[in-house]
Amino acid sequence: MSYVSDESPVLSRVFFNMGLGLAKWGKISLAVRAFERSAALDPTFEKAKHNAKLIGSLHKNGVD
Repeated sequence: MSYVSDESPVLSRVFFNMGLGLAKWGKISLAVRAFERSAALDPTFEKAKHNAKLIGSLHKNGVD
């Protein structure tokens, strides 16, 4: 990540992909944080916002 730390859109995609992997691994709370970080780094990245909301609501409803 240090190679792309100056490029927010690229780093946003790194966190997004990390979120996907964490969600598939069952680490839901970590996945939510990764998607939120992705959305914060690139506010135009709608998929990250969507996944943060979706996975976050599943986590709140006890799916973990």
